[in-house]
This record gives sequence, C-alpha cells and structure tokens, in this order.
Amino acid sequence: MGTSDTILFENAENFIQSTDWGNLEIPNEVLSLLKEDNNFKTKDLDNCMGNYMVFSDGCLKAQYFEEYQCAFDSYEQKNREYWMDEYFSGKIKIFSDNCIDFSDKDWIFVFELSFINGFLIKSCCVKCAQSENTTRKINKNSVEQKLISRCREKLRSYAIYLLKLVLGIGIK
Repeated sequence: MGTSDTILFENAENFIQSTDWGNLEIPNEVLSLLKEDNNFKTKDLDNCMGNYMVFSDGCLKAQYFEEYQCAFDSYEQKNREYWMDEYFSGKIKIFSDNCIDFSDKDWIFVFELSFINGFLIKSCCVKCAQSENTTRKINKNSVEQKLISRCREKLRSYAIYLLKLVLGIGIK
C-alpha cells in the first residue's frame, strides 16, 4: 500500500471554482463538503508522508520543521514550521482522503494538477465516483451493536463472578 503525501489548498474555494469539471454535474452541497474537507493525498511526490500546500497564488510549497535552542533566558528547545517552494513541473494526481457522504452516497474525487516551476497552471477533475452507502452505514451500526452486546455479556459474566466471589458461592 505504501505511504502518500498530503496536499492542502490555502484557498479551497478558489481551487473548487477554478477546477475544470468537464461534463460532470456535482451538487453544490457536495462541492461545499469537498471544500470544507480540503484534505487530499498523492503518490506523485516524495511519498514520505510530507505535507504540501498550494497557496493562493498557485505556488506549491512543502512543509518543513526546524528544531533549535533559544540562547536567551534559558536554553529551551523550540520547533519552527516553515514552507519552502517546490519547483515541480509536471502533473500530480490527487484524490480526496475521505469519502464525501451526501444523500446516501459516498463521493470520491480524483484531480489532476498541472504545475510549471512550482506554480499551478491547471486543475481538472479526472474521476468522480459515487457509491451507495446505506449498506455501509447499516453494517457499521450492526458491527457496533455486536460489539456493545459482547461487552455487555462480558460485564455480566464478570459481575456474576464477583458476586459469587463476595458471597462465597461455588468458588473454591
């Protein structure tokens, strides 16, 4: 399966509006949920669980952390986050990290982002898939109910054991 990198958009609204959706008709509610989620994965960069952001100006940057010691007052250790330009040219496919759950359907998106020297020049939706999620929701509830039922049975048996232990009934 491997690892993937995370891509976020500083201005998700701009990303959604500037994307070429082709012939796809996506409900506004789904687009709104996609914009709120703003969490995408890719396997087209380093695949080291790195974080990347496309800033409002279209610039792709990678997140880095620096550890240093402060020489004032005390030698306390501090961490600093910073973003560095990525001079990537080419196409990156990104996919929504979470299914968008709307109207008993799971929506999954794949986008293709085109970059020249680290600047986003085009984004288009290359795949939009929907699947019924009523079965998933029912199965999730039934699994949760089975787990709760098993926990209750275990608690009952422990309670009976403790009661017998306290009363000295049938335990040798």
